[in-house]
Amino acid sequence: MTAALVIAFASPAMARESKEEREARYAENLELARAHAGEPVEAVRFLNEPYKFDVLGNHHLLVWQNQRTAWLVDLKQDAGCRYMANSLSISIDMVNEFRTMDTSHGYIVGGNGERCKIEGLRKVDVVAMRAARESARNDSAS
Repeated sequence: MTAALVIAFASPAMARESKEEREARYAENLELARAHAGEPVEAVRFLNEPYKFDVLGNHHLLVWQNQRTAWLVDLKQDAGCRYMANSLSISIDMVNEFRTMDTSHGYIVGGNGERCKIEGLRKVDVVAMRAARESARNDSAS
């Protein structure tokens, strides 16, 4: 197995959020991603390094292949993953030289070294998800 390192940094606004605000944001973003996720797949092949990731809680991530392609990654509900939401960086254990993230052998490794088994992969309709987010913002501004 080889590992591809994906790095993201917390924004200053995140540092000012309370735990409750952060968890509410994670829940909202997870609901939005789930609403726009397709059917489960067993594996995803990456031609390049992943673009970024978004934390959606301790057991869910959005891994971006590029600016237009994202995958909802469900992690095993395991105590070892309880700090994944605090990770500023992750690595993805990919299967073989073909850079494949999969549900049978794949793991996400958090910044604290926790290894979390990948249990689900679903492609997210990024265009629809962004449109729904923008619509929700416009509705709340009205």
